[in-house]
Amino acid sequence: MDRHSNRHPRGMCLAACLTALSLALGAAACGDSDDDGGGGAGGPEATRADSATSPAPSGKRDRGPVLAGDREQARQSADAVDRVYEDLGAAADAGVAAINVPIGRTLAVAEDDAGVAGMCDLMSEAAKRQTIDFAKRSSGVAGVDWTCEKATALLLRRSRHTGGLKPSLQAEVLRVDADGDRATATVRFGGKRGRSRQIALVKEDGKWKLAATPRRGG
Repeated sequence: MDRHSNRHPRGMCLAACLTALSLALGAAACGDSDDDGGGGAGGPEATRADSATSPAPSGKRDRGPVLAGDREQARQSADAVDRVYEDLGAAADAGVAAINVPIGRTLAVAEDDAGVAGMCDLMSEAAKRQTIDFAKRSSGVAGVDWTCEKATALLLRRSRHTGGLKPSLQAEVLRVDADGDRATATVRFGGKRGRSRQIALVKEDGKWKLAATPRRGG
C-alpha cells in the first residue's frame, strides 16, 4: 500500500481519535486552532490476502494482510483502506497539506484536488459529518462554507504541522476482520517500528468506507 516508504512516524494523541479521518492519519489533529505560519495473529478463520490483489508497498511486502471473518469482505475492506492512503499520498504530493501558505489557499484548492475528493468518497456519511464538525470547532477560521473536502484539507494541513502526516504516509494494513457490514482494520504507521491502530469501516451503499468514531473524553 505505501508508496512513500521513506517517510517516518511521529507520536499520537487522544484528540486524534475524534474523527475517522484523524484516526486514519494516525496523529492528525492535536492542538486547539490552526495558524498560517500490532496486528493480531491469524487464527483458524484467518488467511492472508493474495499478493496479486494486495500489491506490495514499494516492492517490500510480498504478502497481504491477514483476513479474518468473511474473507471476501475483509479483502474488499483492505482494498478500501489502501485507497485511503493512496489518496492521502496523492493529496500530500499535490501540496494540499502545505503549511507555508495561508489557510485560505488550502481551503480554496481543496475541492479541486483529486486525492482529497477520493478520501471523502471513502468516508461514510457519518464520518464526513464528524470530520466537518471537528474542522469547524478546531480551525478558528470564520466564514467558511464547510464541505468534506475543505475539512479534510484542513486536517491534512494540521497533521503535517503536528507530525501526524509522516506516519500516515508509511501505513500498512496488517489485518482486517469483517463481520456483516462492519469491519476493523489494524494499520501500522511508520514501518516495522511504528505503532498500530484499529480503524473501523462500514459498508454503505455497497461500498466499504471509513466509519465515524466514538466520541472520547480527555
